[in-house]
Amino acid sequence: MNLENGQSSAPVYSVVLQPWVELPPNTFRLRVWIDSEYCVYAADLPGCASQGETLDECLTQIVDAFRGCAECYLLDGGRIPFKHGGDRPPFHEERFLTVTL
Repeated sequence: MNLENGQSSAPVYSVVLQPWVELPPNTFRLRVWIDSEYCVYAADLPGCASQGETLDECLTQIVDAFRGCAECYLLDGGRIPFKHGGDRPPFHEERFLTVTL
């Protein structure tokens, strides 16, 4: 984020249109569920959630939250504990994002 004017200089995520594409090293596929209140959940990483006033802010915040969670797990010498989050809850939009650490 550009701190001088509060505007984002570039997105910190990209939307994956083909979720089966092989990813480069240190890049993760993040499945997110978005509800109508701009709350977003990392579907496959329990406890990783965020919110925002707009959809773009919401998605940027979940990427920051994911990076923070991943950093903690990796610094402790562990792996990121992905778990299949199940089916998308009713009234939630599902998107796939790529995140590079």
